[in-house]
Amino acid sequence: RTLRQAAESMTPAVLRGFKRHAVRGMEWPAMLLSPSPDDAVEGMLVLGMLDSQRRALHAFQGGCLI
Repeated sequence: RTLRQAAESMTPAVLRGFKRHAVRGMEWPAMLLSPSPDDAVEGMLVLGMLDSQRRALHAFQGGCLI
């Protein structure tokens, strides 16, 4: 895929009811369920990923992707 195709498969998104937290020793933050429904995490939703792409992203970030 080209960079343009990748960019076209992304859209801004907000995940409500979660909060971003720093993780000691890791480059990437974690998102945890928040007790406050007013908390939210903003990011990008990526559509149309292949399973192999999801696994590669999971391995790169070292976290859980659903």
